[in-house]
Amino acid sequence: MAYENAFKTLGVQRKNVRFAKTFEDALKEMKSFKPTLVFSYEVLAEGRYNQVLKEHLKILPNRTKNSFILLTQNDSIDAISRIAQQQVDLVLPIPFTVDSIKALMEELYKMKSSPSEYRQLINEAYEYVGSKHDKVFEITQKARELSKNPFETHYLEGLCQFKEEKYDEAIKSLEQAYALNSTDFNTLKLFFKAYKHQKNYYMALQYSLKLHAAYPISPDMLRDLSMVAVAARKHELILNYYEAYKKVNEPSDDIKDAIAAALVIYVQCELDKIDFDNTSIQELLRDKKYKDSLKLLEEASIICTTKPAILERMLVVLAHTPDNKTTKFIQVKQKEKFPKYENAPLMDALVCDKDSTASQSLKMAIDTLNSGYKSEILYEIIIKRSIEMNRKKESTQEWYEQAIKIFPNMKVRLDKFYNA
Repeated sequence: MAYENAFKTLGVQRKNVRFAKTFEDALKEMKSFKPTLVFSYEVLAEGRYNQVLKEHLKILPNRTKNSFILLTQNDSIDAISRIAQQQVDLVLPIPFTVDSIKALMEELYKMKSSPSEYRQLINEAYEYVGSKHDKVFEITQKARELSKNPFETHYLEGLCQFKEEKYDEAIKSLEQAYALNSTDFNTLKLFFKAYKHQKNYYMALQYSLKLHAAYPISPDMLRDLSMVAVAARKHELILNYYEAYKKVNEPSDDIKDAIAAALVIYVQCELDKIDFDNTSIQELLRDKKYKDSLKLLEEASIICTTKPAILERMLVVLAHTPDNKTTKFIQVKQKEKFPKYENAPLMDALVCDKDSTASQSLKMAIDTLNSGYKSEILYEIIIKRSIEMNRKKESTQEWYEQAIKIFPNMKVRLDKFYNA
């Protein structure tokens, strides 16, 4: 009702307004009605605003004539990053009133009513990105003559080159943009993406750090940021991304799984620093990093949404610790979320090794292996329990040889206790 009253006050006729209750309805209206102005909540029924925004930018790329307003209940980091990318024009706080919509429309009018010739050319160039790149370069050459700081012209050329997978050329164009404006969101983000595509994770990381020194972490980058942090072995950054994830309003499944997977890698790195063979249970219970690591795994198991292999990896990581509580917690999550997971028997064997006798654990590991589940950790359990039970050396030797034949990289680890 507040919308309709505001539109009436502003002289907007009802026939020129469309309302959509669901994400699918919004996309249908977008394609058929082609609205020049869109108001959208952050979270829609069965979708998110950024998918609507993407469609709006695709259908009506000229942002001088078209606008997107995001309705949000808080200072959303997503909203801030979208504004920095010049995709969302303004944010309307909820709850809104007729007066707040009127004030926003007045501000929008000031922004859009009299763009400079340079701004008009930049907006025109955006219309041809992805389709007519020669036209983009023609326009950017003209625009460059009209501004003392035409960094966007170089960015647009870099964007076209990036889309053509000419990453070296794109980076050269971005370097020119960066020389004119070292804090532009779009330039820094495209640097990150270009270096990531080249698998130059060190440089991708450097530009991600520059980006997030100036702007909040963009939710749509969390997946790639986590991957680059892992590839560049800067695991400490994963906790920063996890904190950013917590502030995202209803994150997508892709983001959830990416953060969960990154947390597992972070925890594995932290646990690898502990010498469990020479550390008592009492010492571990006083070790803050150890306790924090277990807590992070529990949180990651809650976050994980579509990839049961992430939960399986958690149990493999925990297999080398004396933990039992977190191990069982993760098993419960697996059975709740992925009851038909094909590797569930392997996970059951890992849990059994924690809370059963040596003979029970050995039997289950052998049965699981013989049923077709080839896994390093199963061989490790079998050999460890065989030694613990003083089984015939020939039998244990057979398992040892089989293990290093299938998994040669296991030899160093197995030799620590097999040949001790």
